[in-house]
Amino acid sequence: MESLALLAALIVSIASIGGPASLFFVFLFKRYKRAHLRPSVLISRIYSFVILILSIPAILVGMRLLTLDFGLGGSIIGLIGITTGSLALFKLFGKQ
Repeated sequence: MESLALLAALIVSIASIGGPASLFFVFLFKRYKRAHLRPSVLISRIYSFVILILSIPAILVGMRLLTLDFGLGGSIIGLIGITTGSLALFKLFGKQ
């Protein structure tokens, strides 16, 4: 039973922490690009990779939490994961 609780906590934490963390990294990335005249390509790729690794699973797990019948808490956490992950991807790949 403890392993099932750990698995459930891991699934919920992907949506509730991964989405806002990816959005935080987007704002750090934009701030880094504004602070430097010629930003490093390697650092830009690392930021993009971290944002993708955090936001795509947050969107997928958020959709799964939203579609399953887990109650209001699961739906709210799913919405948080979907909105923050989608916003991070939109800000990353949107017009500069």
